[in-house]
Amino acid sequence: MQANSSLMSDAMDVARGGQFMTIPNPYPASAWYHYDDWTCNYECMMIEYMYWAIVSYMGILDDAQTAQGISNEWEPYNATLLQSTDILMYALITDTQYKLPLLAPDGNYCPNTSSVSEINTNRQVVRITDVLGRETKENKNQTLFYLYDNGSVEKKIIIE
Repeated sequence: MQANSSLMSDAMDVARGGQFMTIPNPYPASAWYHYDDWTCNYECMMIEYMYWAIVSYMGILDDAQTAQGISNEWEPYNATLLQSTDILMYALITDTQYKLPLLAPDGNYCPNTSSVSEINTNRQVVRITDVLGRETKENKNQTLFYLYDNGSVEKKIIIE
Protein backbone atom coordinates (compact mmCIF):
# COMPACT_ATOMS: atom_id res chain seq x y z
CA MET A 1 0.00 0.00 0.00
CA GLN A 2 1.83 2.99 -1.32
CA ALA A 3 0.80 6.44 -2.45
CA ASN A 4 -0.83 6.45 -5.89
CA SER A 5 -1.18 2.67 -5.72
CA SER A 6 -4.91 2.13 -5.32
CA LEU A 7 -8.38 3.61 -5.20
CA MET A 8 -8.05 3.64 -1.41
CA SER A 9 -4.80 5.64 -1.44
CA ASP A 10 -6.44 8.13 -3.81
CA ALA A 11 -9.48 8.39 -1.53
CA MET A 12 -7.30 8.86 1.55
CA ASP A 13 -5.33 11.64 -0.11
CA VAL A 14 -8.61 13.47 -0.74
CA ALA A 15 -9.78 12.82 2.84
CA ARG A 16 -6.51 14.20 4.25
CA GLY A 17 -6.69 17.29 2.04
CA GLY A 18 -3.73 16.22 -0.09
CA GLN A 19 -1.04 13.60 -0.45
CA PHE A 20 1.35 13.70 2.51
CA MET A 21 4.07 11.17 3.28
CA THR A 22 4.37 12.64 6.76
CA ILE A 23 1.74 14.19 8.96
CA PRO A 24 1.12 17.84 8.04
CA ASN A 25 0.92 20.40 10.80
CA PRO A 26 -1.75 21.51 10.50
CA TYR A 27 -3.92 19.49 8.16
CA PRO A 28 -5.68 21.54 5.47
CA ALA A 29 -9.08 22.88 6.55
CA SER A 30 -10.70 20.74 3.83
CA ALA A 31 -9.49 17.49 5.47
CA TRP A 32 -11.91 15.23 7.36
CA TYR A 33 -9.31 12.58 8.18
CA HIS A 34 -6.50 14.08 10.25
CA TYR A 35 -4.53 11.25 11.75
CA ASP A 36 -1.78 12.50 14.04
CA ASP A 37 0.13 9.44 15.29
CA TRP A 38 3.74 10.22 14.35
CA THR A 39 4.66 6.51 14.55
CA CYS A 40 2.20 5.66 11.76
CA ASN A 41 3.54 5.84 8.19
CA TYR A 42 1.48 6.25 5.00
CA GLU A 43 0.58 2.54 4.79
CA CYS A 44 -0.45 2.48 8.45
CA MET A 45 -2.63 5.56 7.87
CA MET A 46 -4.39 3.74 5.04
CA ILE A 47 -5.34 0.89 7.40
CA GLU A 48 -6.60 3.38 9.98
CA TYR A 49 -8.53 5.18 7.24
CA MET A 50 -10.23 1.97 6.14
CA TYR A 51 -11.09 1.20 9.77
CA TRP A 52 -12.69 4.62 10.33
CA ALA A 53 -14.71 4.38 7.10
CA ILE A 54 -16.03 0.87 7.81
CA VAL A 55 -16.99 1.51 11.44
CA SER A 56 -18.68 4.76 10.40
CA TYR A 57 -20.68 2.88 7.79
CA MET A 58 -21.60 0.23 10.37
CA GLY A 59 -22.95 2.89 12.73
CA ILE A 60 -20.54 2.00 15.53
CA LEU A 61 -19.50 5.64 16.01
CA ASP A 62 -22.96 7.16 15.61
CA ASP A 63 -23.57 8.89 18.93
CA ALA A 64 -22.79 12.43 20.04
CA GLN A 65 -20.22 11.51 22.68
CA THR A 66 -18.22 9.25 20.34
CA ALA A 67 -18.44 11.76 17.49
CA GLN A 68 -17.07 14.47 19.76
CA GLY A 69 -14.31 12.19 21.05
CA ILE A 70 -13.00 11.29 17.59
CA SER A 71 -13.53 14.62 15.82
CA ASN A 72 -9.84 15.54 16.14
CA GLU A 73 -9.06 12.52 13.93
CA TRP A 74 -12.19 11.57 11.98
CA GLU A 75 -15.28 13.63 11.12
CA PRO A 76 -17.85 11.54 9.15
CA TYR A 77 -18.95 9.39 12.11
CA ASN A 78 -21.98 7.70 10.47
CA ALA A 79 -23.00 6.25 7.10
CA THR A 80 -24.92 9.34 6.00
CA LEU A 81 -22.00 11.68 6.69
CA LEU A 82 -19.55 9.22 5.14
CA GLN A 83 -21.64 9.02 1.96
CA SER A 84 -21.89 12.80 1.60
CA THR A 85 -18.35 13.66 2.77
CA ASP A 86 -16.13 10.84 1.54
CA ILE A 87 -17.69 9.86 -1.76
CA LEU A 88 -14.67 7.89 -2.99
CA MET A 89 -14.24 5.74 0.12
CA TYR A 90 -17.98 5.22 0.49
CA ALA A 91 -18.10 3.90 -3.08
CA LEU A 92 -15.09 1.69 -2.41
CA ILE A 93 -16.31 0.02 0.79
CA THR A 94 -19.85 -0.51 -0.52
CA ASP A 95 -18.67 -2.03 -3.81
CA THR A 96 -19.79 -5.66 -3.56
CA GLN A 97 -16.80 -6.96 -5.52
CA TYR A 98 -14.60 -6.33 -2.46
CA LYS A 99 -16.84 -8.22 0.00
CA LEU A 100 -15.95 -6.03 2.97
CA PRO A 101 -17.78 -6.53 6.26
CA LEU A 102 -20.43 -3.83 6.55
CA LEU A 103 -22.51 -5.07 9.48
CA ALA A 104 -21.29 -4.59 13.02
CA PRO A 105 -20.90 -7.77 15.08
CA ASP A 106 -23.77 -8.08 17.54
CA GLY A 107 -22.51 -10.97 19.67
CA ASN A 108 -25.33 -13.28 18.55
CA TYR A 109 -23.65 -16.11 16.73
CA CYS A 110 -26.34 -18.75 17.19
CA PRO A 111 -28.50 -19.63 14.21
CA ASN A 112 -32.21 -18.95 14.45
CA THR A 113 -33.13 -22.40 13.22
CA SER A 114 -31.85 -25.88 13.81
CA SER A 115 -32.75 -29.29 12.52
CA VAL A 116 -32.31 -32.86 13.55
CA SER A 117 -32.08 -35.61 10.99
CA GLU A 118 -34.13 -38.64 11.91
CA ILE A 119 -32.31 -41.93 11.66
CA ASN A 120 -34.49 -44.57 10.07
CA THR A 121 -33.91 -47.83 11.91
CA ASN A 122 -36.81 -49.60 10.21
CA ARG A 123 -34.92 -50.70 7.15
CA GLN A 124 -34.21 -54.14 5.82
CA VAL A 125 -31.08 -55.43 4.10
CA VAL A 126 -31.91 -56.22 0.50
CA ARG A 127 -28.49 -57.34 -0.59
CA ILE A 128 -24.86 -57.58 0.56
CA THR A 129 -22.12 -57.15 -2.06
CA ASP A 130 -18.33 -57.11 -2.12
CA VAL A 131 -16.32 -54.23 -3.61
CA LEU A 132 -16.78 -55.68 -7.10
CA GLY A 133 -20.57 -55.67 -6.72
CA ARG A 134 -20.87 -59.46 -6.42
CA GLU A 135 -23.57 -60.64 -4.06
CA THR A 136 -22.08 -62.34 -1.02
CA LYS A 137 -22.82 -63.34 2.55
CA GLU A 138 -21.57 -61.47 5.58
CA ASN A 139 -17.83 -62.25 5.76
CA LYS A 140 -15.27 -61.17 8.33
CA ASN A 141 -12.24 -59.02 7.41
CA GLN A 142 -13.69 -58.00 4.05
CA THR A 143 -15.14 -54.70 2.81
CA LEU A 144 -18.85 -55.22 2.19
CA PHE A 145 -21.67 -52.99 1.01
CA TYR A 146 -25.09 -53.36 2.61
CA LEU A 147 -27.94 -52.22 0.36
CA TYR A 148 -31.20 -51.46 2.18
CA ASP A 149 -34.84 -51.33 1.09
CA ASN A 150 -34.97 -47.53 1.59
CA GLY A 151 -32.16 -47.00 -0.95
CA SER A 152 -29.40 -46.34 1.55
CA VAL A 153 -26.01 -48.05 1.38
CA GLU A 154 -23.52 -48.72 4.16
CA LYS A 155 -19.93 -49.80 3.82
CA LYS A 156 -18.86 -52.19 6.57
CA ILE A 157 -15.78 -54.12 7.53
CA ILE A 158 -16.46 -56.67 10.25
CA ILE A 159 -13.30 -57.45 12.19
CA GLU A 160 -13.29 -60.22 14.78
